[in-house]
Amino acid sequence: MLNNPSERMCGRAVALSALCLAMLFSGCASWSKLSIRAVDEGTVNAVAFSPDGRLLASGGSGGEVKLFDAESGELWRSWEAHDGGVDAISFSPDGKLLASASDHTAKLWDARTGELQQTLTEQPFLRDATGIETLSFSPDGQTLASAGDKLILWDTRTGAMKQTLKEGNHVAAFAPDGRTLAAVTHLNLVGLWDAQAVELKRELMHNEDKYVHVKSIAFSPDGRLLASAGTDNLIKLWDIEAGTVKLTLTAAKLDYGLQSVAISPDGKLVASGNGNDETIKVWDAQTGELKSTFRDNGWVTSIAFSPDGATLASANNRSMVKLWDTSGLKK
Repeated sequence: MLNNPSERMCGRAVALSALCLAMLFSGCASWSKLSIRAVDEGTVNAVAFSPDGRLLASGGSGGEVKLFDAESGELWRSWEAHDGGVDAISFSPDGKLLASASDHTAKLWDARTGELQQTLTEQPFLRDATGIETLSFSPDGQTLASAGDKLILWDTRTGAMKQTLKEGNHVAAFAPDGRTLAAVTHLNLVGLWDAQAVELKRELMHNEDKYVHVKSIAFSPDGRLLASAGTDNLIKLWDIEAGTVKLTLTAAKLDYGLQSVAISPDGKLVASGNGNDETIKVWDAQTGELKSTFRDNGWVTSIAFSPDGATLASANNRSMVKLWDTSGLKK
């Protein structure tokens, strides 16, 4: 249920406006099928779908966490989560918990009620460190990896710090089987950790240029492929077992590089959020064929596929979250 009548009215107005746009611009790659104002002003930094695909979570510069109906765009629930902007957000695999992060603090929330469950605070490694930039739940939901100034594994039941793997990490992602944790071990290197033994197994060099920064990583649903996206404007699809590059995709000529990468739940598509190019590109993950380019009309900060792969959400620096139809791109 929605919190109050004002939320219902606001949500319906947003949904109606979005549906009108969808009707007017149906079939045009320059327009989304649904557009949601997720913050009053400023930047939406992160988006995530609930595991059942019914809800879309957003976090941005206003410090709020918001949950929207992913079909209608109606606001379902919102709460003040952090004093500063929300930089990362993630649902637990069972959908019961929602994790958010700001500065050096992550919080675990009851995704249904918005009640705070745990507060996780890291000690900064560097005085001017940016703090936690990504969050990733293990497949069993019992561990949360936070990456930014440090790579830390947290016990989601107690809030206790289980392990600090490495300092100076900016992104991390659990493999679907929970055996492997990928994390940026240096600006241009992606490390593959044994998540059980907590040992570094292999490092993948995204680019020989040590000044290239890997901004985002994502596993395929079978865990065999890993996508890495960096400030060199390249996406590399890695064969995890062989440690070799299967495909290299060039997204755009960007001033600050790629901001986000995602692989569809069926493994057929790979998408990139192209920052100041204000576009999202979608490729065939097997052939590298460019399937579509969506024009967001804002600096793209984050992207996420819905669980059924039929929708791609994007967030931008103009307060908006947009939903794009990707159902016809797998043919």
